[in-house]
Amino acid sequence: MMLHEGRADESLWPYANLAARWRRPVLIGSVITGVVVGVVVHLLPRQYVARASFIRSDPPQSASGAGGAGMGMLAQQMMGAAGGLPNLGAFGLDAGSSMGVTSPQFYATLIESRGILHSVVTATYTFGRDGHTGDLVSYFKIQRPTREEAEIRAIKLLKKQVKVSSDRLAGIVTIDVTTTDHALSAEIAERFLDLVSDFNMRRLQSQAGAEAAFAERQAGVAMLNLRSAEDALADFKERNRATTQAPTLETEENRLQRRVLIAQQIYLSLAQRLESSKGEAVRNTPVITVIDPPDGLIEALPRYAALLALGSALAAAILILCYGAVVERLPAIRAGPGYAEFRRLMGRPARRN
Repeated sequence: MMLHEGRADESLWPYANLAARWRRPVLIGSVITGVVVGVVVHLLPRQYVARASFIRSDPPQSASGAGGAGMGMLAQQMMGAAGGLPNLGAFGLDAGSSMGVTSPQFYATLIESRGILHSVVTATYTFGRDGHTGDLVSYFKIQRPTREEAEIRAIKLLKKQVKVSSDRLAGIVTIDVTTTDHALSAEIAERFLDLVSDFNMRRLQSQAGAEAAFAERQAGVAMLNLRSAEDALADFKERNRATTQAPTLETEENRLQRRVLIAQQIYLSLAQRLESSKGEAVRNTPVITVIDPPDGLIEALPRYAALLALGSALAAAILILCYGAVVERLPAIRAGPGYAEFRRLMGRPARRN
C-alpha cells in the first residue's frame, strides 16, 4: 500500500514542476485575460427585463342573454310536450350561451405569431439616451437591401428577446421582454398587451355581429310562425264559438293555444338574443385583465462580471499549461523514430539533429 502511494505522489511531480516552470506566463496570461474579460463584460450594455402578465376576463353575460336562455329552455320543454314541432336548434337557441373561454396557450401562441410580432416591430418607440424615436428596425440597427428584409430580420431578433409562458390552471399569461433600454422593454411589453386586447375585442365584436345577423333572420322567421299560429287560433275561434260542449273542439283549441304560446316564447328568446348580440357587437371594454403592468416590473439582469473574469482567468491558465507541456514535450517527440517515419511518409526529409 505504501508503495502505491509513493508512486502516486511521484506521478504528480511532473505536473507540479511544469506549473513551476511556467508560473510567470500562467500568472501574467490569466491576470490579463481575467482583467480584459471583466472590463469587456462591464462595458457591455446592461439588459433590462420587463414582465407583464394578464388573465382573460370574460364579458359578463347580459340579463337579456340569461333570460333568453331560460325562455328557450322553457319553450323546449313545452314543445317536447306538444310534439311534432321543430326544436329550438333550428332557431340557433342552443348557441345562445356566452362565447367560450380562450385558453392561455392560445394567447401564448398568438403573441409569438408573425402578425403580432410584425405589429410590434413596426410600432414607434422612444429609446436611447438621446431620446431617439423609431421602430425596432432602427433600434436593432438593421441594414438590409429592402424594408421587408429588414423587418423580417427584426422579427427574428425580437422573437429571441421575448419569452412567453402560460399557467394553464390559473389561466395567467406572462410576457418577458429583454432589451438594453429600460423604458423600451416596458414599451414593447405594453404594446403586446394592447395588441392582444385589441385582437380579443375585434374577435368578439365580429362574432357578436355575425350572431346578431343570424338572430335577426331567425327572429323574422319566428315572427312569421307566431303570426301563423295566432291566425290559426283566431280562425278556429271564429268558426267554433262554442267548444265547451265538444271535447274534440276543446282539445284542438288547447293545442292551438300551446302553439301560440310556444311561438311567443321562441320569438321573445330570439328577440332578446338579438338585442344582446347588438350590444356585444359595439362593446369596447377590455376583455383581458392586466395583473402585472410592465412599467412596474423592470429588472436589470446581473452581468456576472467577476465570475466570468475568474472563469476566463482559470481557462487561460489551463491553456497556457497545456501549451507549455506540448512545447517541452516536442523535442522528445521529434527525436523519436515515429516522427522520422511520419515525415518520410509525408514526403519530407528527416530532420538532422
